Amino acid sequence: MILIVVATLCLFLKVSVQGQTVKKNTFQEVIPLLIGDKVPDLFFDQALNVQHGNLKFSDYKGKALILDFWGTWCGACISAFPHVIEIQRNFSDHMQVLLVADSGRDDFSTVENFLQKRKENREEILLPVVVTKQTKKLFEHYHYPHYVWIGADRRVKAITDSESLEEGSIRRLIAGLDINIPVKQP
Repeated sequence: MILIVVATLCLFLKVSVQGQTVKKNTFQEVIPLLIGDKVPDLFFDQALNVQHGNLKFSDYKGKALILDFWGTWCGACISAFPHVIEIQRNFSDHMQVLLVADSGRDDFSTVENFLQKRKENREEILLPVVVTKQTKKLFEHYHYPHYVWIGADRRVKAITDSESLEEGSIRRLIAGLDINIPVKQP
């Protein structure tokens, strides 16, 4: 009986995401991560442009991450890709941009077809792309594009729109310094 009570309490207080603890409130909802929060080592089993078709954040140990939340239907997201690709090219030794397709409109085959059409039109996107629903609440957002900056220490450093993707701020991210950018509202 005591074991059942303890197990029940554990379920109400925590949820595990690939061996990492994600904050939850007492109503069983995932609490969105904020600036300064530690990011769990999330595992994505639907990934494109990666070696094994899956990835986890720890694959990029020692590197800062910028999560670029986008949708195949989002014109502003797609028009930002050349800039995002250039950022990756310039800072590839110290950071990684991950494209995260987590909208309800896109599934794996939709994203895969989108990338194939870009390749056929000589606008290939070689950045890692994950297709998931698990990030929607953890990195709360309702509008695209949406960017979450994660330091090499795996702490959220900034939450921005595309206008904040500037070289000086990226250098500060890589150096582990504070980034003074206005926070984008979800």
